[in-house]
Amino acid sequence: MNIISSFVHNMVVQSGFYMFKQLKMNLALAATLFCGLLVASQAQSSTVTLIEDSWVDWPGYSSTKGDEHGNPKLDKMRVTVADNNVLEKVELLWRPNSENSYTRIKFDSLFINSYDITTTNGNWDDWDYFIHDGGTEHTYTNSTPLGDLVSGNVPGDGLWEVQANYKYTMTKSTRLRENNPDGIDADYLENWQDFSSNITWDPSNGILTYDLASFGITAENGLFVAYAPYCANDVIGGQVSAVPIPASAYLFVTGFLGLIGYARNKQA
Repeated sequence: MNIISSFVHNMVVQSGFYMFKQLKMNLALAATLFCGLLVASQAQSSTVTLIEDSWVDWPGYSSTKGDEHGNPKLDKMRVTVADNNVLEKVELLWRPNSENSYTRIKFDSLFINSYDITTTNGNWDDWDYFIHDGGTEHTYTNSTPLGDLVSGNVPGDGLWEVQANYKYTMTKSTRLRENNPDGIDADYLENWQDFSSNITWDPSNGILTYDLASFGITAENGLFVAYAPYCANDVIGGQVSAVPIPASAYLFVTGFLGLIGYARNKQA
C-alpha cells in the first residue's frame, strides 16, 4: 500500500506541477500577446498631409498680381496629425529665390479651422485659432508706416482663439497683393497664449515650423489650415482629413477578445 500510495502521490504531484507549468506558460503567452498587441495599437505613426501651393489670391478675393508677387515663394504646406487626431505641427516649405536663398516675410499669420468646433462665420474659413508672429514688423521698407500698408488692428504675437463673425486685417497698398487678407483683426481675438517658443524658422532650408502638439487642437472631423505673410504676396491653404482609426487598434481588440475566448475554453 505504501508503494502504491507513493506512486499515486508522485503522479498527482507531477500532474499538478505539469498543469501549473502549462498554466504559467499560457499566462505568459497571454501576457506577451497582450503586451504585443498593446504596443502595436500605439505604434501607428502620425498622418502627414502635403498641401500644394495652388492659391494665387486668397479665395474670394482678387488682385492684379500673379502668383508669387516677389517674396515669399511658398512651395508646400505639411500638416501632421497624431493618430489620436490631435494637430501636431504645421510646416511651411519655401522654394529658393533667384539668390538661391529663402525669404520669410513678417509679420505672418497661420489660420486654423477645426471642424470639431462650430462657429458662425463660414465654412472652410470658419477660423477657430489664429497665430500671429512678427509683432507690427513688416519687411517692405522701414520708412513706410504699417498703417499705410495694412488696414485693421494688427494683434500681438501668440496663439489666439477667434470670435465668431471676425474681420480680417487687409493689405491696402498696390505695391503688395492689394485688398487681400493677411491676418485677423485684434478686436475679434481672445484667450491669448504665448507661442514664441513654438515657432522655428530654418533659413538654411526654408522651413517654418509651428509646433502645436501641446495645445490639444483636435481634428476628429478634419481641419482647414492656411498661411499668409503680411504682404499676402504668396498665400497657401488646404483641407486636412481626420486620421482613420488605425488597423492596429482593430488588431488589438480582436486579439484581446481572442484571449478571453481562449481562457474560457480552457476553463470549460
